This record gives sequence, C-alpha cells and structure tokens, in this order.
Amino acid sequence: MMGMIFPGDGGRGTMQLRRNFLRTLEAGLMGFILVQSVRYLFATLYAHLSSADLVSRVGLASVRGMPGVVDPTEVQREVVAVAATLAAPLLGLGLARTRWSISLAVGLCVLARALALQVDVYESVLAEAVAVAAALLYMTVIMVRRPRVFPLMVTLGFAGDIVLRALNATADPTFDPGYTFVLLGRLEADIETAWLVGAGGMLLLTAVSTLVEREEARLPGFVSAAPRVLSGWGGLALGAFCFWSSACWGCRTPPRVGLNSTTT
Repeated sequence: MMGMIFPGDGGRGTMQLRRNFLRTLEAGLMGFILVQSVRYLFATLYAHLSSADLVSRVGLASVRGMPGVVDPTEVQREVVAVAATLAAPLLGLGLARTRWSISLAVGLCVLARALALQVDVYESVLAEAVAVAAALLYMTVIMVRRPRVFPLMVTLGFAGDIVLRALNATADPTFDPGYTFVLLGRLEADIETAWLVGAGGMLLLTAVSTLVEREEARLPGFVSAAPRVLSGWGGLALGAFCFWSSACWGCRTPPRVGLNSTTT
C-alpha cells in the first residue's frame, strides 16, 4: 500500500497528482459536513429557542412532557456552545503550521458528527457544535497551508449538500438515526453504522494525505505554496455566496428536531 502512495522512483508529477486528489476529496467531505452541521444547528436552535420562549411564558411545570417542549436551561447551554465555535478560526491561526493540525481537525470533526447520531437531541447539538468548530478550524488551516484547496472545500461542500437534498425533497436523511438504505441492491445498512464507517475512512484519508504531504516536502527542489490572504472584500463575497447557497435551496428542519417543517 505504501508503495502505491509513495512512488519508488520519486516522481514528483505522480505524487502531486495523488496529493491533489487526496486533498480535494478530504476538503470536499469536510465542506459537506460543515454545511450539513450548520444547517442542522440553525434549524434545531430555531426550534428550541421558539419552544423555550413559549415555555418561559407559561412555565415549564405546566407543559412538561408535552411533545416539542424543551428546557430553557438546556437551550442556554446550546447557545453558549454554538457561540464558542466562532473562536475556532482563532485557534487555527496558532496551529496552522503544525504538521498534524489538519488531521486533528478532520478527526475531531468526523468523530463529533458520528457521535451526534448516538446521543439525544440536546447532546446532538453540542456534538454538532464541536463538528462545526473543527470544520472551521480545518478551513482556517487550509487557507494558510493549502490555499488552492479552500475554494474546492466550499464549492464541493455545497454541491454535495444540494444533491443530497434534491434527492430527498430538501430533507437530509443523514440526521435521522432510524434511516436505512440499501447498498448494491442487497446489503441493508443504517445511517449510524454508515457514519461510523465513514469516520474511520476519513481518519485514514487524512492520515495518508498528511503522509503524502510530508514525503513530498522531502523531494529535491520542493517549494511550499505561497501564503494567501483572504481580504475583507473576499470575506464579504464568501459570506454572500454561503448565504445565497443556503437560502436558495431551502432548509427543511431535520427529522431529529421533532417539528413539522411546514409549521416551523
């Protein structure tokens, strides 16, 4: 396997091709998870905040046990956790030049995303907040170390999310723990198992990608990519693109929120 990854003749062209493929695949999957998790957090917090507001008006004791009722204290914890994710890019500035910073961000993101299906709704919000923070950390790091991959992360992430929702009437079945699908026409699998297997695959992918990057740096005449700067206008354009991509394709409430999307 290592011989397939690292060519024995030291061919730079072959290694660059493999490196670019691995980086693109890794960045696209991370962008996909980021878009998914942000949508889930937005829809879930919207539902929970609305419910918490109603509960605060009538009192928790009078509506406890009713469908859709949430504890305002739990909602406050969710809001704090989501707000803390905004600090992740600042952490990335300090870890950008660390060799395994990308692998750390990928591992934390995919494990948190897989964990979100194993816990209850309250804990899933915290897990998704960790996934978003790790994805933002990854985004910050690749802006410094792999600037050419950053546009692919955003583009492929939204493209994958759009295709998935187009196939499921704007719903995202990957957040439904009870969702099952058939592989190769005969093998039935549930989404929880699929995410665990996918997390393992992503960990392997990012480890191989980092090793390829390290081996390439040892080649004679290697020149690292020049650093890039995301200007204020560039950040504004990126935000506008993300907003347009999210707003134009609809955002149906995920199944785990427990509310009907037509009434939310």
